[in-house]
Amino acid sequence: MTEPLLHLLPAADVDHDATVYAPASLEVEGFVPCATVAQVAGMARLLFAGTPQLQLMVIDPRLLDSELRWRDLYGIGQEFPCVYGPIPRRAIVELRPFPPGRGGRWSRPDIAPLT
Repeated sequence: MTEPLLHLLPAADVDHDATVYAPASLEVEGFVPCATVAQVAGMARLLFAGTPQLQLMVIDPRLLDSELRWRDLYGIGQEFPCVYGPIPRRAIVELRPFPPGRGGRWSRPDIAPLT
């Protein structure tokens, strides 16, 4: 079993017809920032406070064409997965709304490991 990678994006940025996902962060920072299931709620609070229309992209890391590296992106002593290239459509196993819960806070999503 493999743990999926998760990537947050505003709902307005979803392009269902694209063959690869290449957000602005790829050009600006050189990678697509991701998180684990345990990290994604904290990442949402840190980066997307006040953004109610988020989408959660579930990625199978085994289907990536680009390098995957782990980095402490926010200087908090915790490493996050980063994809150093576009994400092919075949690696995106799910795309779902990720709204905040009570009090505007996100909670850990219910996502099973990939088989």
